[in-house]
Amino acid sequence: MKGDSFIWLGGMLNHPNKNLDETITPSKWNIFNEISICIPHIEIQLREEKRIFLVVSGSLGHTLFITSFHLMSLIPYIYIYCSSFDLYVNWANYCSGIRGVHANARVLGEQINQDLNEFYPFRPATNNHQYTSYVQCQDYFQNNNSTSTTSLSSWFVYYN
Repeated sequence: MKGDSFIWLGGMLNHPNKNLDETITPSKWNIFNEISICIPHIEIQLREEKRIFLVVSGSLGHTLFITSFHLMSLIPYIYIYCSSFDLYVNWANYCSGIRGVHANARVLGEQINQDLNEFYPFRPATNNHQYTSYVQCQDYFQNNNSTSTTSLSSWFVYYN
């Protein structure tokens, strides 16, 4: 693996909140609101052999899995984040990469943290850090005979 890629496909929230900031810090979130923009980014991350952690809203996730099931089957860490747990829990069982359906940001953060600890067992606890604000971004893909990426990444900076 050549690093991690944290992707947020919005809907319920436009960006991760404090609980998730503490879990992912200081890694980068790539934030999207549209499937058509997110899919090329996912494809690039897979080609670069990145370990993908995808947080997706229930409605966008459902559409994403219907339209791009093969692509989603290549992502080992998928988290459905929605307010209507009952609507999405059944179809979420059909993809092995889905780590859970969550309506609570704290529980979602705990699951991502648990999954990250498989690879980084000695990560420092983040609860004692003070965080600066972060900048929300969305990667834009332009298709002019090739895919080019302009990345204005969201970084989370922390201090002891």
